[in-house]
Amino acid sequence: MNESFEELELRYRMLLNRVTDAQRVLRDVMGDPKPLAPAEEPPILTKAQPRP
Repeated sequence: MNESFEELELRYRMLLNRVTDAQRVLRDVMGDPKPLAPAEEPPILTKAQPRP
């Protein structure tokens, strides 16, 4: 790799922003967290299926 520190830092910040944006979208989709009822299993998130 022949990247300078500044280039690496810029790439790192761009990727960090992507992760932050993805977490924000996921939080918006899931809504506010609520405690589980006794013996209730946590929900399982699956990959969205394409529409036919």
